[in-house]
Amino acid sequence: MALKQKSNLRKMSETSVNLVQEWLSAEGEVWQQAVKEASNFLLEGYMNHPSYRRIVPVEVYRLARVLNSKIETFSGMESGAMLLPTNYGFQIRVNADLPARRFRASVAHELAHTLFYTSPLESKPRRLITHQTREEHFCFDVARHLLAPRQHLEFLEIIGETNLETIFRKLHVYLNINRSWAARIMLADYELVTGIAGRWMRSEDNNWRLIKQGAAASPSLSKDDRSKLRELAQEYLSKRDKDQFENVQFLDIDEQSNDVVFLIVSMSSLKLFI
Repeated sequence: MALKQKSNLRKMSETSVNLVQEWLSAEGEVWQQAVKEASNFLLEGYMNHPSYRRIVPVEVYRLARVLNSKIETFSGMESGAMLLPTNYGFQIRVNADLPARRFRASVAHELAHTLFYTSPLESKPRRLITHQTREEHFCFDVARHLLAPRQHLEFLEIIGETNLETIFRKLHVYLNINRSWAARIMLADYELVTGIAGRWMRSEDNNWRLIKQGAAASPSLSKDDRSKLRELAQEYLSKRDKDQFENVQFLDIDEQSNDVVFLIVSMSSLKLFI
């Protein structure tokens, strides 16, 4: 690990209790700033490493190594991943059966949790504060930035790109990020597009329902705007036959409003980004 990174870890260890409490108590734009601050801290050693900084996408095994963490895979885990403090730093146990993009997301999420422990440099890491639900939300937000750092978005010319299909493809394919996270990065993290994102599932009675855990929206949209867009999506779905959706991909851009409709369809589910 670079000397500067070690120095930063020691410095953070001295102030981190107050710092992480501030992060978790933040709201709105302050929360977003805290997420960026935390992700930049975790990425600093990786991005400053002469051999790593040009690797696109972020190589999670190398990032873990920089952060004194070791990734181990196990079959049959009930959860996607878990973080364990050890005498050498951290062990990240990951379900070996996860698809590649979810594997990367799970590792990034657990690396974000290391922020809530003491530095691994002097002794076995210990928790700074009691775990709470807001920490999970914070770590999901940080994890997306770990996999889509601004430096890589600039390198791939995503920042400033106006073709929304190109933005989505680069996030999904080039940065190896799953579709729902790519939508959140577009909408909320970097505000590259205005609208909502969601996943709708077809029920046995042939109705569509929104899976709220997969929903996201641009911060600039009011609750009323979001509701209207989701009603529009629901209406769109109700007028189409399921046979038309199988294995269909559809992208429709409203050039005037810069909103995007993105459909990814399979037999049992449809993802709709508006």
